[in-house]
Amino acid sequence: MGNYYFPSAPVKLAYIAPGERAIGYSCPGYIYVDGPPTVVQAFEGGKRYELSCRGGKPVIRVQAPKAPNNSSKADASDAA
Repeated sequence: MGNYYFPSAPVKLAYIAPGERAIGYSCPGYIYVDGPPTVVQAFEGGKRYELSCRGGKPVIRVQAPKAPNNSSKADASDAA
């Protein structure tokens, strides 16, 4: 298992190898005596994950895939 530690400063993007990983994160506004709390997550390649805090503890969740942007295509009903 690999271990990753992130600072409490905002991190917009991080690449993590697939597999089970322990992620340590200091949630903003909390002070930790023995280092940041960690959460263990099994990461899968090609998926996006979001790291957030709940009650001073890091939480990781899978993000839903983004829907394709079809706004640039003209609607066929507008062509008539």
